[in-house]
Amino acid sequence: MNAVEERKLREQVEQLASTSRNISSLLMAAEHRNGEMMKLLTTVRRMIESRDGAEVLAGVQEILVSVIGTEQYVIYALGGDDTLVPIAGMGDCYLDARRRSPSRNELALVIRAGRSIVGRVQRHAFPLPDGQEMAACLPLSIIDRVVGAIVIHRLLPHREALDACDEEVLKLLATYAATAIIAAEQRATWSGLSLGNV
Repeated sequence: MNAVEERKLREQVEQLASTSRNISSLLMAAEHRNGEMMKLLTTVRRMIESRDGAEVLAGVQEILVSVIGTEQYVIYALGGDDTLVPIAGMGDCYLDARRRSPSRNELALVIRAGRSIVGRVQRHAFPLPDGQEMAACLPLSIIDRVVGAIVIHRLLPHREALDACDEEVLKLLATYAATAIIAAEQRATWSGLSLGNV
């Protein structure tokens, strides 16, 4: 074997090694995402089977933090007088939401209209009139009944933006969270009834 053939062979071996490293990296990323999806499935199943609204809320928060990578968020419930009440969250945005009512701002209009908005451009993409920003706003609704909303204000530093997969997970989460919240309400109502009350 001459020097030219040996050099070509070394280049091919190096190219194969590089390809192997890339495939390994992609495989590890896929395994990580698969683990996130399994966690999502387990948590959603637990939420659906729950008889407790607090457990449902804990499941929503678990998915927001561990699967989506959310740093600051607020979960709102729609009160009987159509006001938005912050019931859970994380970060300064949650503390701010507890001090003021968001019922008069653009956020409330988005939620009441039942539209989801998800930003894919940057970590926080949609400015609100009160100076805060959000990366996503998802009404918790079934058909025409809105029971609340998830508002993501900021993602974790390693997350640049929400991608299409995140958007689908969030929509699934919003649907299952609304279903679980309504089911928990119904179970509580039915468990409070007895034959003497009927």
